[in-house]
Order: sequence, then C-alpha cells, then structure tokens
Amino acid sequence: MAKQSARAWLRRGWALGTAGVLILTSFPLSAAPLGGPHSELVQPDGKIQSFRFEILGHLDLGEQVRFGDVFFFDHGSDVGPFAYVGTSANFEASRACGRGVKIIDVSRPRRPRLAATAAGMGRDVDYEDVSVAHVGTRDVLAVGIQSCVPDAPSGLALYDVTDPREPRKLSFLSTPPRGIHELDLVVRPDDRALVLATVPHSEREGTGGDARIIEVTHPGHPVEIADWGILRDSSLPVVGGDFEISDQDAGIGAYASNLAHGMRAADGGMTVYVSHWDAGVIKLDISDPANPRLIGRTTFDVTEDGDAHSAAIYDADGTRYILQNNEEISPLSPPVITSSATGQRQLPGLENHFMPTPLSSIGVTAGEVFDANDGCERSDFAGSDGKIALFDTGETVDCRLGGQVVRAIRSAAKGFLINFLGTARPTFFRLFPGPKATSIISREGTGVPSAMFSQIDGGAEAMRAQLATGPVTVTMTPTKPSLGFLEVFSEGNPTDRDGVLEYQQVGEFSALPYVVGDPNFRRGWFTIHNTETMGQRAYSSWYAHGIVALDISDPTSPVLVGKFTPHVTGPAEMWGVALDPERALVFGSDIRSGLWILRPTGPAAP
Repeated sequence: MAKQSARAWLRRGWALGTAGVLILTSFPLSAAPLGGPHSELVQPDGKIQSFRFEILGHLDLGEQVRFGDVFFFDHGSDVGPFAYVGTSANFEASRACGRGVKIIDVSRPRRPRLAATAAGMGRDVDYEDVSVAHVGTRDVLAVGIQSCVPDAPSGLALYDVTDPREPRKLSFLSTPPRGIHELDLVVRPDDRALVLATVPHSEREGTGGDARIIEVTHPGHPVEIADWGILRDSSLPVVGGDFEISDQDAGIGAYASNLAHGMRAADGGMTVYVSHWDAGVIKLDISDPANPRLIGRTTFDVTEDGDAHSAAIYDADGTRYILQNNEEISPLSPPVITSSATGQRQLPGLENHFMPTPLSSIGVTAGEVFDANDGCERSDFAGSDGKIALFDTGETVDCRLGGQVVRAIRSAAKGFLINFLGTARPTFFRLFPGPKATSIISREGTGVPSAMFSQIDGGAEAMRAQLATGPVTVTMTPTKPSLGFLEVFSEGNPTDRDGVLEYQQVGEFSALPYVVGDPNFRRGWFTIHNTETMGQRAYSSWYAHGIVALDISDPTSPVLVGKFTPHVTGPAEMWGVALDPERALVFGSDIRSGLWILRPTGPAAP
C-alpha cells in the first residue's frame, strides 16, 4: 500500500468526535495484505478471515448505521440473551446521528434478529456506549448520550429493558455539553446502583470533573452524587516533568491530553478504574461513592505515546493485573529531547508529521543550537549553517507554521526544533501547514531532521539562557514508531509516590503487523480499542485487526492464540467486544459491518 501523508490520512478516515475523541469513518480502498510474523493469518485473496474463531452469526443493519460499543446481557430463561449495540455518528449520511441502541436477540447465535431500538433522544445525538444490569425489580439499560450538533441533548439515558423487545425510556440526566462518552453500570452488594461515566474535557471547560458518579438505584430519578477531576482532586505530575498537571492538554504524544475516557467498576462497585489518557489509569476508592478517593495509577514514560483509552481487570494467583488499552492515533512516536542546557532531563517531544521524512526514519540527530527566534523572517535563520535551528510557534507568533517550516528547510540549518508556546503540549490536530506550504515541504523537506517540544517543559528557555554565555548542543532521539497496543500492569509491589500507589508495567502485547516499527499512515487503523477477559483468555477489539484472542495464563507475557477480521469493503473497524461466558461466545461490533458472533476454538477458547 502506498504511504499516505498525515493530512490525507486524517481527511480520508477521521472526524473529530463531539466528546473530543476520534471517531473512525470508512475508507474507500481495501486494506493491504498483512505480512510479517503472522502471515499464516492471511487468506490467499489477501484478506484476513478467521484463525481459531468459528463465525456463528452476523447482523448488519445497512450503510446508514454506524455501530458503537456492544454489551451482552442474559435476561434469564423467560426472556433470554440479548446483545445491545450502540450507534455512532455517520458522517457519510445526510442524517448522521439518532440511530438509537440496537437490541438484538442472540438466543440463536446463528440467526441473530433485531428485536427493538431504544431511542427517543432526538435525531442529533449519538448512543455510543451502553451497559445493562438488573436494578431492583427491573433490567435497566444505561446509555451515554453525546450531542452531534450544538444545543442537542447530552447526558445519561436510562431505559427499562425487562422486556427487551419493548424498551421503555425511564429518565434522562443532562450533563455538560459533549455528553457521556463511556460508562459502566454496577449494582453493589448494598443494592446501590451506580453509573460510572466520563464527560471528557469537563474540567478544562470549567464544568466539573471528567469522571462522574451517578446514583441510579431509583432509575426513574438518577442523581449525580460526585465528580472527580484530575486538576482539582490530585497533585499528579506531568509526564517528563517535576511539576503538577495544571492543564488537561499537558499530555504527551500525538493526542496530548489528560482527559478521562473510560470507566470500569471493580470489587462489587467499591472501586473504579478511570482511564485518564496520558495520565494513565487512575484507581479510585468509591466505597463512599459521594467521596471518591485516589488510591493508585499506572504511568507512562517520556518515550511513550500515552493514550490510556480503557482497561480490563484480571485477577490471577492473588495478584491483580490491569490490562490497559492504549488507543494511539498516529504511528509516529514521540522523540526524546536532551541538551547540554537541561542536563539529564529527558523532554517529551513530537514528531512533525507534516515532514516527508519522519525523525524515526532518519535516526538520532545532534548538533549545536541556533536561536531563530520566531522564524517569521528569512533573516532569522542567517548564521544557522550546519546547526539545529530553534524557533517558536503558536497562537502568539505573528506568522504561520507552514512559512516557518519552509524558511527552516530552505536555510543552511542541519535541522530544526520547534518550541510550542502555551500551557499545553503540541498535538497532532493543531499542526497542519497550509496547502501551498505543504506542497513545498513535501518537495524540499526530504531527509531534514526535525521535532517539536513544549514551552511548559522549559527546554527552549534553558537553551536560550545558556546561549547567552556559550554554545548549546541538543540531541533529538526518535523512539520506535508504534500504534496503540496492550500493556499489562501489576498491582503487586507498587511504588508509593506521595501517598499514591504507582503500578509497574510487567508485560505487553504488540506483535501484530503495522502496530510497532511502521511509521506509515495507512488506510486502516491498526490500534487496540477494548479488551474483555474470559477464563485465561483476553479478547480485544483492535479496529483493522478485528478481534484478537490472547492467552493470559501468564499475564506478564500474553500470547496470540486467535484472530478474526471480517470481510468488508475497506479495512475492518472493530469497535467493541463483549462476552457470553455461559456459552463461551464472543461478540464483536464493527463500525460499518455490524454485529459478529464468534465461537473461539482450540487454544483461543477460554
């Protein structure tokens, strides 16, 4: 497959979702054949089918419907098992939203049937994430509602699905704009029912913490009883720095943010794990749900991309493991910036995706620093011959990024390092030169080493201070390109950091084509999304890789034991995964092709 530019990749396959996260839309071209260490998974026609998965059933509801997450719930012998599939925005349809939750009878796995749709929130909302539990005398469906257009509803919708063929709306609780992106519904041993939900970017916008605790013991009258915010309720440090997180956008990697994304209840609803993107997975004690208390967290290093999207909890041999899904949006991984002015500090950087040759393809680049100030004039680069040109960019600079980069590559500088101004770190979305500059950069910028780092880390300030008295050297060290994959953390033997336990990474799984070591932007997204466990097996939805089965009998060394990717036009977009432990079935929701019902076989079986 031909390499795409980052701009073309973004325009073809992505749209920025209303919750501040990315929603994958369809690509017009077929996926390239997979190769590498798992070529046995490829069929002769070049399309992946099933490897240790038996396809039992499939239900697609047409091109107008784009599917979100999937949840399995068995209503008992009188009613039977059903799959609840959320729907997300369809940017290719004139009516993009308002498709409701699809309730599917899966009592006969080979013949799944649409039984009903839970809707009623209008045509301008998404119903992406869903959860079902028995609350009091009723089976209750909880749905995260996100607005697709300004002023549309956003919040929590609750439905009575005691008879799933006739869902009945019980209540709606409004939340700040953007709405609930992910949630979990749990009924505790004390019979209190809680919805644990995320409203990403709430804290940045001054509307409360991103993590919400909503009591739904009386589902006709839900009440928000607490919210937790990483800025207000913690003193956690930024990655790669010794100062406290004071801006939700002070993250790392291509999507630099500390937003809350996923919630997972544990310990009968006495604990919740909040996937807090670049801040890792946060563990909260909610034994008193009105007063959540920070217990521990997972962490990232400056060499990682961050993006803790969701987590599954796995207990084995007296130890708890956190299976952390890192949903990375770009294959370009962060370089590390060091200099004679900053000593031993490693500053997190960002590869400049608009350059035709990424730093990861060039290698470690070192040189003397030349201060080009804001790089808005050609004369700013006079005297930069053979050096690394340092210049500022951002909203307070009086020229555009594209012009700065063109001037840098047309100078005699060896390469360049951009200092991103402001309280945030640079992010993929803000950094697109205009079309004219992009054309010049693609022609003339081949082989030019470059990177970007942030003003908040103080690197540029330190370099400029030392330049006043003598020369400064800087080194830009690329890390291995990668998309998101599974990391395993152990809660055994944590490190205590000022009263917060830090859990150590003990394993990972990334051994799939395109996931690690490939800097190309491809037509398809080869990153992990969600994971569920059954017995000693983990089943992950992995977008273009479909459903991936892992043997986690040794959690520190997950092993690939099965894989399923549906036949679709273009790459698969497997969003959700759910499990039926009684029948040992796996349910997968593909954004475009609908619900798939699978039986893992051989080593892939639980």
